[in-house]
Amino acid sequence: MRPANAPRRWLGSLFVIGLAGAALAQTPLGTAFTYQGQLKDNGVPVETTTGQLRFTLYDAQTAGNPVGSPVVLTNVNIQDGLFSVSLDFGAAAFGSNARWIQVAVYKTGPGWLDL
Repeated sequence: MRPANAPRRWLGSLFVIGLAGAALAQTPLGTAFTYQGQLKDNGVPVETTTGQLRFTLYDAQTAGNPVGSPVVLTNVNIQDGLFSVSLDFGAAAFGSNARWIQVAVYKTGPGWLDL
């Protein structure tokens, strides 16, 4: 036969588990996000290589102001023109306003090539 207080322990355990789950659900996700793109040269995906990419965030589509500092990533793997990177412009970069990303590729010769 069970003691009279057995169900109370079980309910108390569920309450503690519920509180732990609520605490985990409130953990901030961070400010980084994944950005995927495809690089083409005259309509043809660039060859498989590694490259240096610069990402700049703007507050308007045309004649916008930069938001924060550009993110420059080196040794980005490019497979048949496709790439995937993790970008983090910081917590202040986003809010309720729209943002636009400019991608530039560093190539030998003239330097940065804006896409």
